[in-house]
Amino acid sequence: MATSEILGLFTTPEQYQQNQLAQFQNRAAQEVQLNPFQQAALGARTAGYQLGQGIGSALGGQDPQLQLIARRQQLASQLDQTDPNSYRSLARIAASSGDPQFAMFLAQEGMKLEKDTAQLAEYKGVQAERLRSATEKQTITTARVNALMEAGVVANENEARAIASNEGAFTEAMGLSKLPPAAKAEKALYAQASQLFPNDSVAQYQYVENIKAGAKPPTDTEVKDIAEVKQASSLLQGKLTKTDDYLKLVTGEKPKVTFGVFSNMKAAAEATGMLGEPSENTRMQDDIRSYIDEGVQTILNAAKGVQAKDDAIRAQKQIEGYLKLNTNTGAIQALNRLKQGQAEVLKSNEVYLQSRVRSAPIQPQSGTSPATRATPASGASPTSRAQELLNKASPEQRKLLGK
Repeated sequence: MATSEILGLFTTPEQYQQNQLAQFQNRAAQEVQLNPFQQAALGARTAGYQLGQGIGSALGGQDPQLQLIARRQQLASQLDQTDPNSYRSLARIAASSGDPQFAMFLAQEGMKLEKDTAQLAEYKGVQAERLRSATEKQTITTARVNALMEAGVVANENEARAIASNEGAFTEAMGLSKLPPAAKAEKALYAQASQLFPNDSVAQYQYVENIKAGAKPPTDTEVKDIAEVKQASSLLQGKLTKTDDYLKLVTGEKPKVTFGVFSNMKAAAEATGMLGEPSENTRMQDDIRSYIDEGVQTILNAAKGVQAKDDAIRAQKQIEGYLKLNTNTGAIQALNRLKQGQAEVLKSNEVYLQSRVRSAPIQPQSGTSPATRATPASGASPTSRAQELLNKASPEQRKLLGK
């Protein structure tokens, strides 16, 4: 706040004198009628008032209010508007000179300046820390990208940046770069086994041993396809229980949800808003129909292989026919057929997965021996990984593996 703005909050000497003169003129105007002669008389009285003020000042007399205003001007001229301590110091002087109003004003302005200064410093500190952190992160990421590119463990810069943004992934990738080519391939094989057989240590062990014995590993496309089928089957498996829950709602002598002519007419009327909000029965009908429609689409999307897709399409047509009955019997048949379709696709997908994942040993290629292929490469650690998988197996599973 500038000095002129501070003083602007209080009366200046000129303003005070003008106000005093205006008050004198108002009092004088009330005492006389303003005819031409009296107006002249008022002018003479005003001039006399101004002359009296001038003589009073010349003789050493001064209006106390003018003295107060002059002191305020003098204090304001000494103010450092960037220093809260300057406000506090002048506030003490104003208080000691008998001007508590100006002292309080200066103290309040000083506290406000101190608060604003602290907030600004805090904001600048936060911004500086953000900039420092972002710069440091960018520097680290750039260094990691360069290291990955130089090590030759990434296909391109985009892949390098994706790995560099994650400390764990970067550490693993750089550790992999220090392995011999055969060891890298071995490590990738174990990672692939984990992806194909999550949470199944025995299957992972069998898979790795079979590949080492000469089985042909699946391609990247096959691995992706297998993962999608497993995910779809997991989703279907989770819906089997929910299908049973809906079946309980529509079965029995007094089912909780009813389909039929009357309930269908009521639902149609509620849909128009004529009967207010839909009833619980209507909402549950819609919920069951939506679940069945969603279930049919899930079966169609999850089905892999010709047989599974044919089964899914056949189930879809039958379910649509049952729903057209608009009865509890039709709903029960639709839900049972949905459950059957889910189970059929799960079974077909299992057969499909077995055909894609070559878990059975294949005869060694000519000119090589299983023992040679099973021998870990120098610097690799498949033996420890294999032992780790075996340690997770139960005694019965180890017996099946001949271990």
